[in-house]
Amino acid sequence: MKIEKTIRKQAKNKLENNWVSAVSALFVLFGFAVALILLFESLINIFKVYDINGELKESSVATLTIISIFTVATGVLISPVKNGFLKYFYCLSNTGEGDLRSVFYFFFRSKRYIKTVLFNLIIFCISILNMLITLLPYGILKIIDNSVDIFPTVEAEQVGYIIYSILFGIGITAGIVLSLRLIFVEFLYIDKENKGIGYFFGKKAIKLSIKHHKDYIILVFTFLPWIMLCFFVLPALYVIPYLTESLATSSKWLIKLNKDGQNL
Repeated sequence: MKIEKTIRKQAKNKLENNWVSAVSALFVLFGFAVALILLFESLINIFKVYDINGELKESSVATLTIISIFTVATGVLISPVKNGFLKYFYCLSNTGEGDLRSVFYFFFRSKRYIKTVLFNLIIFCISILNMLITLLPYGILKIIDNSVDIFPTVEAEQVGYIIYSILFGIGITAGIVLSLRLIFVEFLYIDKENKGIGYFFGKKAIKLSIKHHKDYIILVFTFLPWIMLCFFVLPALYVIPYLTESLATSSKWLIKLNKDGQNL
């Protein structure tokens, strides 16, 4: 834990004179996320997908699917703001100065923007695949239950509900933990932005992301009490910049370590 403590101390020092711009960068990211949610809800209301009782209309299943696909596609198109957000903190970890314009960096120049959108699409697909794998036990049990009804009585249904909840919770948590290895790839993309997309999902980069997976797990684990405080919303304004800068600082040293060792 000494390494993680050092990284957190370095991150806090970098943020010391940059809290205003760091929180501003967070607000920009939140703004894009809220806009996406409002877009989805607006389309739902415009096309009247649900009836007055809040039930999904049978005739609106296809419409809801199209709206969902459109919203996800829009999210992918505006996703470079996420890369810009990470770039802000990565630059801060390297130079000690945060430039808020970094948040919009990947929207400038069409080639850079298109490459970043494709990069994020691959990251999104890998994350979904990770989640599907970890939720497999939950899904299999659900299919068996629908076919055989393994919880026939009221008491059994209550037990089944507990089992489902546990499997779902474990699956989501495991999916998030599994996707933490992508953090290395995310910051590597910022560090080596002139490389082609294939470089970041090639054998070398993926091997290193797996190798350093545990480093990110341990670092995020040390933030667990802080992350739980985000339930109260306001602490997130402190926790998210602090956590992101810590991840950026850790990535900076891991990337430098592999550069020196000629692994990158």
